[in-house]
Amino acid sequence: SGHYGRTWHGSGKNKSKDLPRRGLGLHFVPAEVRFTKDARKSKLWRSYVPDKKKEDNGGDDVAICDDEDLMNVVLPEEDFPLVWKRPPESR
Repeated sequence: SGHYGRTWHGSGKNKSKDLPRRGLGLHFVPAEVRFTKDARKSKLWRSYVPDKKKEDNGGDDVAICDDEDLMNVVLPEEDFPLVWKRPPESR
């Protein structure tokens, strides 16, 4: 089924004794979407957000990504392919 993402939805119990339930979810978000600091708390999103702490990496300092810098973190296209982009406004 296709529906708006904020629509509450679900399905009943899998009544099959020998067949697993299969599902596929596709999520479309605007190309200009950005992370917030709450992404660091999420098991799903935190691997895409640079660490806020400064760490030692074999003697080299890793860059710090403050909460304000998260607005500059772009979703990696290999995991989140761009399927459509709004054309530039005509003047």
